[in-house]
Amino acid sequence: MPILEYLIPCQGSSIDQRTGAASLFGLVEALNLPAWLASRPADAGDENFAAIEVVTSWRREPHECAVVFKQVLTLTTPGGNERTVSEVSFSVPRHRHRLHVAVSIPPPDSGGELLLRAYLERSGGKREQAREFPIPVVKDAPTLAVPLQSSDVEWLSKDVRGRGGFQSFFRRLQAQVSGDRLMLSESDAEQFLVYSLSILWLRWVSIASSPDCRRRAGGTGAGAGNERGGRADP
Repeated sequence: MPILEYLIPCQGSSIDQRTGAASLFGLVEALNLPAWLASRPADAGDENFAAIEVVTSWRREPHECAVVFKQVLTLTTPGGNERTVSEVSFSVPRHRHRLHVAVSIPPPDSGGELLLRAYLERSGGKREQAREFPIPVVKDAPTLAVPLQSSDVEWLSKDVRGRGGFQSFFRRLQAQVSGDRLMLSESDAEQFLVYSLSILWLRWVSIASSPDCRRRAGGTGAGAGNERGGRADP
C-alpha cells in the first residue's frame, strides 16, 4: 500500500516545467470565519467559504507500480459533519507520485477546527485513513459593510486568472459580496489597502513605461509590463 508522505493545504502552487519541482505558497494554517458569514442561517445557500489547493505525495511499495488506487479527501466541520470534497484515482509508476487537488471548503457550522483527512481506497472499495491535518477556524472581528456601486459589483465579478496572492485575495473578496455591500474584516481592510496601493503603483509603472514616456525619458522601461500583467489584472 502506498505511504502518504505529506498532506499540505495551501493557496496555490507552481510547477517547474523543466524539472517538475513544485513550489507551494500561502500555506493554510488557519482560516478566518467572518462574523457576517457565521451569523447566516445554515440554509442561506452559500456554496464556498474558501478555495484551497491540497498537495499530497505518495510513496509506493516495490510491487505496486501498476496498481490503481483512489485518494479520497474529506472535511469534518467543527460540528462533526464529515463530507467528501475530492476523489482522485492514481497509480505510482515511479518511487513517488504527487497530487495537486483543488478543494472548495463549505461554510463551517461554527468556529473551532476543520479536519482535513486523506484516505486511500483500494480497488475493492476498502478505505483506510492515511493522514489528517487540523485547520483552526477563528471567528473574525466584526466586519465593515462597504457600499458598492454597480460598477464595483461588475469589477468584483470578473473572472480570475492565476493563483497568486492577489488572485487568491480577489477570489475571497468575491465570496464576501453580499448584495450591494462588500463585507470586510479589519484584516481584510488592511490587506485591501495594501493591494490597492500596489495596483496604483503598478498603474503608474505602466504609464511610465509607455512608448511616449520612454521616448521623453530616454529609457526602456523593460519588465514593467510583465509585472503589471501578473498583479494588476486578476
